Amino acid sequence: MESRESRRWALLLIIAVGLTIRLVLVPFGGGPDHFTTHDSASYRNITKTMPASLWSPKGTVVDDSLDRTPGYPIFLWITTAGTGNAYAAVIANAFIGGVLTVLLTFLLARELAPARPALWLVAAFLVAVEPVSVAYSYLVLTETLFAACFVAFLYFGARLVRSPTFAMAAATGAALSVSTLVRPTTIYLAPVLVILYLVTHPTGRSFLLAAAFAATALVPVGVWVARNHHVSGVSIYSTIEGTNTFGLRAADAIAREKGISLPTAQAELDATYAKQLSEPNFAKRSEFRSDEGRTLLLRHPKGWLLSAVAGLRAGLAGAAYPWIEAPHAMPPTLSSWLHPVLLLTTVGGMLLMYALVTFGLVPLIRDRKWSVLTVLVLPATYYFLISAGPEMKARFRVPIVPEMSVLAAFGILALWDWVMHRRQVAQQSELVEA
Repeated sequence: MESRESRRWALLLIIAVGLTIRLVLVPFGGGPDHFTTHDSASYRNITKTMPASLWSPKGTVVDDSLDRTPGYPIFLWITTAGTGNAYAAVIANAFIGGVLTVLLTFLLARELAPARPALWLVAAFLVAVEPVSVAYSYLVLTETLFAACFVAFLYFGARLVRSPTFAMAAATGAALSVSTLVRPTTIYLAPVLVILYLVTHPTGRSFLLAAAFAATALVPVGVWVARNHHVSGVSIYSTIEGTNTFGLRAADAIAREKGISLPTAQAELDATYAKQLSEPNFAKRSEFRSDEGRTLLLRHPKGWLLSAVAGLRAGLAGAAYPWIEAPHAMPPTLSSWLHPVLLLTTVGGMLLMYALVTFGLVPLIRDRKWSVLTVLVLPATYYFLISAGPEMKARFRVPIVPEMSVLAAFGILALWDWVMHRRQVAQQSELVEA
């Protein structure tokens, strides 16, 4: 009982640290202009016209609502009282990142390593203080909320692996659905998981469990597709796929094969397909971009591969905040001293995290902990591969920080066990010699 009480207080302390770091640093963010990006504007536009924009948007909000899935605008609408206020949004992000994500990471670690209470707390602490998660909680964008939803999906998925009930399958699917409503990246994950599960578990009960999971994961997505058809006449989940596939990935693949710049390749594509791109219906235009973009990628496989590798490098090893890449974007009063601190903490923290993750993977693979590896590695790998391209940014790392933190916690405890073993061996040697 005392040990459980101690863990509870330790977890509360870790949550307090994570929340405090995020809240205390808000005044250093430089104000609303530094909290928002071009992408933030569309989310805020939708938020300011809700709830009407959910079903019957008007004016420029029509295209914005086709581009953006409803999860994050709903979050902004609730947390900012419909104003889209940047300060309110980053404070809400602080609570999501500093409290909810930390708690869910603790629960995920507990589910994956029920006999190692220390690992639960270590994983939670790493998420609480991880520089990338802290830095990007100051942007009015989806990453912080998506990270919480994604780790909730992993938590329910871990429980489903241990206890394959229909209720848990439905809960796992619902968590994935919420993640997809916040960020469309995971829209293809449900079919991938269902296929893999049925291939490895070809039983009648498995089909029913997969159906329960798929229903809760995909029905809400289907509702949004129906909504977009109502608005535009096109059955599409998000127009962002067309923008990325055609204007970024296909253009970058062509640029890399031809040895030209990305803007030049984009201009060539715009000129070549000027007639199709003049379609006034934004959704139909995006549908064409998606189809033609995939065709172009297949025609330029070498450039596609080079572009994907460059995107992965940017996501995994890029600077953790725009201020590091462009110090002039930081408020002048802070840039002289805060920039080196941010550079040291983010880059140093990133390298340390990757080293610990490697230490964590080794014993898990050695001990054949396949269920743990499946939960922590498979969804994260999917997420990064599906995001690989010129649109990849360092902030895309935020959603996989909880998974990395759990793996790193395994690494820290593996190192601790090794040190304790070496000490025990040394003590036994001393006793023998005595």
